Parts: sequence; C-alpha cells; structure tokens
Amino acid sequence: KYIENKNSIYKEIKSIKKEDRNFENTILALEYCDIDFDDIIHQISILSESHNKKEVRDLFNEFKINLTDKSVDIEFDKEIYTAVLDYKEGNFRKEKNILDGKFGIGSTKLVEDFYKVYKRMGFDLSKKDFIKFKANLKKISKLSISFSENINNHNDFVLCTKEEIIGLPENEISLLEKVKDEYKVSIQDHQFIPFIRFVESREKRKELYDKRQNRGGIKNIKILKNIIEIRHQNAKMLS
Repeated sequence: KYIENKNSIYKEIKSIKKEDRNFENTILALEYCDIDFDDIIHQISILSESHNKKEVRDLFNEFKINLTDKSVDIEFDKEIYTAVLDYKEGNFRKEKNILDGKFGIGSTKLVEDFYKVYKRMGFDLSKKDFIKFKANLKKISKLSISFSENINNHNDFVLCTKEEIIGLPENEISLLEKVKDEYKVSIQDHQFIPFIRFVESREKRKELYDKRQNRGGIKNIKILKNIIEIRHQNAKMLS
C-alpha cells in the first residue's frame, strides 16, 4: 500500500498543468506523501534493530531494502523535478508573499528546500551518470542496513566474579548465565543497561562498555570505507 500510495500521489502531481501548479498541489503533496505510513515505517525500523530474534530482524531488514529500492525508483523521477522547478519558477513568485501566513511559518523556506533537494538528486546529469547515481544510492542503503545488522548481531560478553557485580540488583543477577563460578554479562541492552547503571566496579563497567563500542568490528570499518567511497563518487558527479 505504501508503494501504491506513493505512485498514485506522484502520478497526480505529474498530471497537473504548469499554470495550475500551486504550493498545496505540488509542494505540500510531496511533503505529506508518506505521512500516513510514517508510524508503521518507524516501527519496522525499530523492530529491524531491536527484536530479540535474528530471523525477525533479517525479515524486516529485507523489507527495508526492497522498500528503499522501490522508493528510489519512484522518487527519482525527472517529471517530479520538472514539477517542482515549474512551480518554483512560475506560480511560486505570485504566492511567495502569502505562503507563511496561509500555510504557516516556514512554508516559503519549504519550497526553497525542496528545490535544493531536487537539484542535488542528479537530474541534470547525463543518462548514464544518473543511472549510476541512483544505483549508488541503493548500494548505500544496503550497506547501511548491513552496518546496523553487524552491530545488532554482534554477541560479546564479559565474565565477572560475584564481587565484580556488586551493586547489580538481585533480580538482574538471577537472569545472568553462570560459567563455572563467574557470571556472563552480555553487551545486549537488557543486560548492558542495568550493569552500567548499577555495578560499582568501574573496571568491569569500562570492559563491558568498550566491548559494546566495538560492535561490528572490522566488517563495519570496511563497510564504512565503502560507503564513503560511493558517496564521494556521487559528490563528484554532482560537482
């Protein structure tokens, strides 16, 4: 339904004649295009990172990748860029002085912001470069999701003696796995947060904190390097 709704709204925006374009049927229509789906998309994003089952996180991440791919194909539509440009260079000049009063402060700036965003979307590139530009955005999206997955799937822990968990409430201690005479404390939120909050041992808190900060490890360093390289490619094409 999200994709169907987006397609429908974009089709309607494209059908409007240049002389009939106004703030409401072009800029606001784009601004509020996804508003009915914001909550559910946000929930999916949270579940993709926080659900305790990896298979569920994987399912939602796959959904996010597919949604991003389809959204990029819809949003990177030169006819929409033309619609924004036509309004900016046409009827916007007539409406400019009344927009903030009629639609709220910031409405005039919203038009300027939309224009800047669409200028940075590569519509003035050659066809070959534009295709590469879009493909790069999809790559960045997939790499970003992989980056998050590596963090969420990273399992590490510290082992603590009974003396090293002094301060941790008994109900939290009862949930910890024991390895011989020591307690196993995970870097995952449900154990990390109370441990950092209550445990008296600064050394153990730091040990657990450092392990959590290193989630993703070398894999994410490589991904980050790849993302930077792809972003640099797009920036060079736009410059």
